[in-house]
Amino acid sequence: MKEEYDHFSDNLKFLLEWTEEQKGKISEINYADNDVRKDYFRLSYTNVYHYYIGYFSLFASKSFGDELIRFDKSLFGFKSHINRFIEISLFDQLSKGNFNILNQRVFVFAWSIFELSLSTFFSAVVDDDELQALLEYDYADVLKCVTIKEGKEGRLKALLIKNNIAHISINRKYNLLFKKVKGYSRSIKYDKEFLEFFGKLRNTMHSNFIYFGKDYEYRFGDAHFIFRDNREVVWIDPFENGYVPAVRLYTYLIGQLNLIFFEISRCIPFEPFIPYPDTEAE
Repeated sequence: MKEEYDHFSDNLKFLLEWTEEQKGKISEINYADNDVRKDYFRLSYTNVYHYYIGYFSLFASKSFGDELIRFDKSLFGFKSHINRFIEISLFDQLSKGNFNILNQRVFVFAWSIFELSLSTFFSAVVDDDELQALLEYDYADVLKCVTIKEGKEGRLKALLIKNNIAHISINRKYNLLFKKVKGYSRSIKYDKEFLEFFGKLRNTMHSNFIYFGKDYEYRFGDAHFIFRDNREVVWIDPFENGYVPAVRLYTYLIGQLNLIFFEISRCIPFEPFIPYPDTEAE
């Protein structure tokens, strides 16, 4: 039992220290509050903060179940709810399911925060000509392959030319941003590959981790992710210890995403304020 609690303690300490470190970094960012270049990190911090609280709940459930934490008379009115809470640690399926939900939430939210923030930054820094080229990308691509019958251009344009920046895929947005960076201190090739992987894994979370597409593998340090068409994604977690759910891998993946956003926004200087789309939604 002690070894299990030691691992829980190590993971909780890691998440606490990681979130505290992010708070420090946010305070050092010189952009104004509600500027997306700062708000991205505030939202990312909040996302992992809730991951930390959810993980603490797993620890608390086990502590109640092992009677290391006991409730007094003031909580007797909540006994049925506490018993339900304890069930998480008593049944392996509930425990794993609860942790899987935590992982799915933190990962999906991480990508959603990145995608919205990067798109907002993209909207501010993209030139009109660059934007128009991306809106017309599919139409121009078709023109390379086929000859359009006279009088059909309008119909084809209506079908293929996008009329809103929101309809441009995130990978085309970050590919253009990578072309605009100056003094980028990281490997653009590596970061593009990482974003492709992150997007693929995030998409499988909408299909219970079943992957549909060309076979694909990705290595992140000692972690190895294997994608096979029509099968569940599997991976080796180098931080798994066999005692309690490990939290470092997902957190490090989110940290990598944060580093990429920071470097892109740093290397495309833009002085004006870039507001987060809806500050009330934060």
